[in-house]
Amino acid sequence: MKKHIVLLLSLFVVVAAPARADKISIGPADFMDPGDASDALGIGGWCEYVYKDTEMGNLYAPVHLPDGCVIMNIRLVYFDTDADDDVDCHLIRRNKFSGATQPLFSTSSSGFLAGSRSIVDSSCVPASNRLVNNGACTYFINLYFSDWGTDLRVYSVTIEYQ
Repeated sequence: MKKHIVLLLSLFVVVAAPARADKISIGPADFMDPGDASDALGIGGWCEYVYKDTEMGNLYAPVHLPDGCVIMNIRLVYFDTDADDDVDCHLIRRNKFSGATQPLFSTSSSGFLAGSRSIVDSSCVPASNRLVNNGACTYFINLYFSDWGTDLRVYSVTIEYQ
């Protein structure tokens, strides 16, 4: 009898446990420059960060999320000592059939801060856009650097999902 009660209680605990969030991290080596300038993408500090080396512009990284998961937020870990320029980070969904793109989450460095910082965006609207549909869409991170050089760096982008 005691075994049955313990078994029932342990089943209840497992069912009642909250959903655990998983994470995927996109690091410097995952990014690519869409342009033809091979030196426009800089990876510094023993692959610790990525930056635009010779021109302002975009860097991209594909993201492979589990089909059917729900995206909770993105976190940008950056270094910004430029008072006038920022790094913008977007998680974008692209429809495989129409080619239409839709930013799901966006965040930006906040300018002139000495040291590394982290900022989170969890404001995807509408909430139905948080559901990953790999059958119809692809997902990628877009970093836009409004200036070039190591005063604007990105260490990682982390996506949290359930």
